[in-house]
Amino acid sequence: MVSINTYYAGAFQAAINIKKSLMRLEIEELLWEAGLGYATSTQAQKIPEEIDKRWEERAQFDIVFNIRETTATEDIGQIEQIEITNELDDTTTIIGDD
Repeated sequence: MVSINTYYAGAFQAAINIKKSLMRLEIEELLWEAGLGYATSTQAQKIPEEIDKRWEERAQFDIVFNIRETTATEDIGQIEQIEITNELDDTTTIIGDD
């Protein structure tokens, strides 16, 4: 999980824009290449803070990512024949070259 915090004027809109960007295909592809997948996010929350007697706009939300597991693939070539055994009646079917 990643917590996103935005600050200063326009902080809430910046948080909304970041959330929206997660739905863009380009972002999805970049995440995928990095081994991540977007799972979900919380609602953006306005969390202003008083600093020097003035309110500073702030916003926060969390993003949950899935980790995309990759497995090495091995080129097994061409499958020439498959044998299927029916365990109910013990018959065997062969598909492919003889």
